[in-house]
Amino acid sequence: MAKTLREQVQEALDSDLTGYRLAQLSGMTPSKIYRLRNKTIALDNLSLASAEKIASVMAKSRQHHRKEP
Repeated sequence: MAKTLREQVQEALDSDLTGYRLAQLSGMTPSKIYRLRNKTIALDNLSLASAEKIASVMAKSRQHHRKEP
């Protein structure tokens, strides 16, 4: 079953990626990633555009791992 956008965002926030690296890959600021991880900003208050940026990081990561032999 496909994961919801919320689940994809949470997966990215819970990943082993540093906040700085997640920010680089998503195009968001490190401070926003930090606030999301520390629940200063609720996922409910995240814009759709921001959620899609964060979720795209995990989608790209999954594609990259599938291509490795």
